[in-house]
Amino acid sequence: MVAPESFYDGNDEFAPFGNDHGSDILGALEDWYATGGQDDDVPQFLIDTLARYGYPPSAHLWSADSDTARAWARAAGDDDYFVQATA
Repeated sequence: MVAPESFYDGNDEFAPFGNDHGSDILGALEDWYATGGQDDDVPQFLIDTLARYGYPPSAHLWSADSDTARAWARAAGDDDYFVQATA
């Protein structure tokens, strides 16, 4: 585990997975791993998942600094809550 257990808390609305969208994405990631997903493919899994939600992030975000990622999130559209919950 890379992050502390609190990071994965589904009951804490301020944790990344403590909201409906975040919980759905965590569940999809768990299912993906259970069916053979590999660590090296996680970035593409997340890009594909966000694209299905209508927020296709650019692959450059994986090596971007925080300011660049935040700029992408602000420009992603009107649903800021969703972007913040998943970014």
